[in-house]
Amino acid sequence: MIRGSPESDIVEVRNVHDSGRTTRPIEERVCAVIAAMAPGPGAAVAEDTDLRADLEYSSLRLIELTMALEQYLGLPPIDLAEAGTVTTVGDVIQLAVQTANQAEASERTTTHD
Repeated sequence: MIRGSPESDIVEVRNVHDSGRTTRPIEERVCAVIAAMAPGPGAAVAEDTDLRADLEYSSLRLIELTMALEQYLGLPPIDLAEAGTVTTVGDVIQLAVQTANQAEASERTTTHD
């Protein structure tokens, strides 16, 4: 498989998900998914890493990242308008945590009604 191809992404992201489903903090899991899907070769992933400049993410790749985060982290759909505003790994982490917290709050409200 070629790195950055849809086939390799599925395998790499599955491995990330399966190995750290609930035991690692969401921040670490987000970074692992970002690194696994990064089109650029082996760039370091830190909160201030720029998705486009440092990791070579395209607009399409950012949409694919959004869908991967939803699927592999069990997040509800992420608003694509919000996802379009992210520029750094830290932005993605913040968006994923915010989405997870909103889903959890919504779930608590639903179960108490």
